[in-house]
Amino acid sequence: MLLEQHIEEIMAESFLPLHVFALTAGLYFALAWPASVLARYVEERLHAPGERLSVTTASLTSEGSRAGVSQA
Repeated sequence: MLLEQHIEEIMAESFLPLHVFALTAGLYFALAWPASVLARYVEERLHAPGERLSVTTASLTSEGSRAGVSQA
């Protein structure tokens, strides 16, 4: 919530809310995308060789084991 307070202060001072929101979205993307790539890399590295996690739509809609994650 601290970030939201800073954003509101900047918008109140600059009167440019679209610019502030665009900058905030860019910063969020710049932090979130590399984190997701790193998480995917770590997940694949920790898996046993020859095994891969795959999520199928059938496993998401039915009550399967391991909360919709099947090993292919």
